[in-house]
Amino acid sequence: MKLKIFDLFHKQSIFAKTITIVTLVLILKIFILANFHYEGSPVNKLVKISDITIVFMGSFFVFGLMMAASMTDFKESEKIPGELASSLDNIVDWINYGKSSRKVSNSGNFTHTIDYQHVRKEILEVSQETKNWISTNKKSSAEIHETIQKLSVLSIYLAERNFDLGACKSIMDNAANIRKQLNRVYSIAKTQFIKPAYILLKFIILLILTILMLTKFDSPFADIFVTISSTFIIIYIYFLISGLDDPFDNPGGETEIDLRPFEKSIERIEKHFLTEK
Repeated sequence: MKLKIFDLFHKQSIFAKTITIVTLVLILKIFILANFHYEGSPVNKLVKISDITIVFMGSFFVFGLMMAASMTDFKESEKIPGELASSLDNIVDWINYGKSSRKVSNSGNFTHTIDYQHVRKEILEVSQETKNWISTNKKSSAEIHETIQKLSVLSIYLAERNFDLGACKSIMDNAANIRKQLNRVYSIAKTQFIKPAYILLKFIILLILTILMLTKFDSPFADIFVTISSTFIIIYIYFLISGLDDPFDNPGGETEIDLRPFEKSIERIEKHFLTEK
């Protein structure tokens, strides 16, 4: 039951998760103020807001630095679908070129014929398997290596049948670039943000929430407003940093990389690549 509740919470949007935690913090604060006192006074009179301003400033400075680092990695990750699409389109163009040059060749009969429906099938399989691999949470390097290896095998298949050698070499080169980009995806998915940094973030959040429970404000309205706004900001930023840290781990999530350039490339292949019989 607890696991199901956790999974349900994890699947919520960043805004929904943040609002949930803010609500819980507000309820906890009201409970603490109503039931805990120190020397006859509410515990929120232990600290004045002027005493902890420097803590808030330093905390948000740290959050800002970590957000900037996460955004930099995310912007680099955004290039990957476009790179994959370009490499896949290049492979298709070179196969079409080789097929056309083979038709107009004056070198005589070729020893082996080429099954272009087999070529189409292999390209589509590699494309779909690559897309599915990127979209899954459990990424296996062995699995994707086996998928990309199909392109090398396809290039050899074509070369053995006197296909244009320049086209065969270009297929291998673009396959190498696809492998490079997918290795980058695997590295991003398996390498999380520096663990001590997350510990620091969690400590800062705990520190700020504790301070909010113990700080005296000028009015009850200011107390509630500052508690809600401060909690919302730090929790939202934490979830945002966590999401940006691995933009390939939650297909369809708010912080996921847009795969549309690669998906459009696959659609073009399905519609136009070697469709003639």
